[in-house]
Amino acid sequence: MIVLDTNVVSELMKPQGSSVVRQWVAARPINNLFTTTITEA
Repeated sequence: MIVLDTNVVSELMKPQGSSVVRQWVAARPINNLFTTTITEA
């Protein structure tokens, strides 16, 4: 299980977000990525 930090989530939401972050997330199984309730709020 990997809990994504708000900085990672914000990079993924940007139209021109960090390619390094996008590649890192893409290399992980989607069912292992989570956020916290606070991040979702």
